[in-house]
Amino acid sequence: MPKLVVPDDVNNLPMDAAFCCYRDQMRLHVYPVYGPRQSITSKCKFPGKQPRLRRWWDHSPHDVDIKHYFIDLPIHNIVMCPKTGVVLIDLDSKQLSSLFPKVKRL
Repeated sequence: MPKLVVPDDVNNLPMDAAFCCYRDQMRLHVYPVYGPRQSITSKCKFPGKQPRLRRWWDHSPHDVDIKHYFIDLPIHNIVMCPKTGVVLIDLDSKQLSSLFPKVKRL
């Protein structure tokens, strides 16, 4: 399986462009989730983790209304759902150098 490398500038991209980068360039299954600063309501019990789409597993990432979730309502975040054989490691880029001082970003 080919190695997927996240582009260095992805953290500088607007959320809509980052979503498209993950979906189109890296071919990952990505979906919008409530943002980490979303207030807890009856619809959102787990800010930053809870999918915005009901039955998200039935939706293609290409059917996501990017304008709605990332431009009109820019409080959302992106979640990646790995397929079989794909391992994702989520490291806070700000902490990467302190956790792995000898590792260089690709």
